[in-house]
Amino acid sequence: MPNLNYGGTQDDTVNDTVNDIVKNEIMSLMKNNPRITITDIAKALNISRPTATRKIKEVKIDNYIYRIGSDKKGSWIVNER
Repeated sequence: MPNLNYGGTQDDTVNDTVNDIVKNEIMSLMKNNPRITITDIAKALNISRPTATRKIKEVKIDNYIYRIGSDKKGSWIVNER
């Protein structure tokens, strides 16, 4: 049975910090190599490809990155935080 009185824990703070680190690393990789693939990002960060895709979507939502061109031949543009 789920705990319906969930008010957050210290683990949430740790998870948010790790999440921010992963997002920063993704943006750093994209800035250094605008043509980097999601597969290369996943390998560099030792995360799964679906996780890399999800984190990239989160960074896109925050408007820190966007893609110019196609998925195959395009490149990433990184806005500074």
